[in-house]
Amino acid sequence: MNYETIFQTARELASQRIRSGEPVLPDDTVCVIAAVSGKLYTGVNRRENVNGTIRNIHAEKEVMRNMQNAGETGIRTVLLLACGTGMPLLPCDDCMRSIIALNPDNIRCEIMMMDRAVPIAEFIDRFRPKANMQTSQPYAQAAPAKSVTSITSVSVSASAVSVQIPEATNDADLIRSKVSSLLHAAEDDEDDTDAKQKPEKKKRFGGFFGKK
Repeated sequence: MNYETIFQTARELASQRIRSGEPVLPDDTVCVIAAVSGKLYTGVNRRENVNGTIRNIHAEKEVMRNMQNAGETGIRTVLLLACGTGMPLLPCDDCMRSIIALNPDNIRCEIMMMDRAVPIAEFIDRFRPKANMQTSQPYAQAAPAKSVTSITSVSVSASAVSVQIPEATNDADLIRSKVSSLLHAAEDDEDDTDAKQKPEKKKRFGGFFGKK
């Protein structure tokens, strides 16, 4: 199956959509998939009402459904065409994931563009599941709390730490514990220097670090 045949099939399908008299919207598309068997499958996007919300079912999803109904899942080439312009489009990330989910061997398939066919594997970083990774941002925000000399400066540092450190990391718990110890130490110093302000300051810190 050559690329010219795939393009001709897609453009004829788009022309039929236009000649049907239905309004052609900017996101209306047609899709042609060449299966590993050599057979061509086609589909157009459609809209359906789901609980009062209009959803656009992508043409790629329709073609894959047609393939499954025919007992095929292996894909060699995908061409997505905009009905209004007749220009090739890149499938969305979700449709790319569906292509791989349909058959893992589809990672070898290609996406047709205007001047060349691009292996879908080139886009794998876009649509593969993202691993749960801890943030690489250093916890430098807690450092100023070690050198504070007044209750006011501790309050500012504590506020920054409570906002920027994730709750779920062990490092954050350790830093929070150290900051809390500094706060308690600062409160003890305040008892000796300014007893009248102690109730107000403890209430202020309690908003940032509740006792466990």
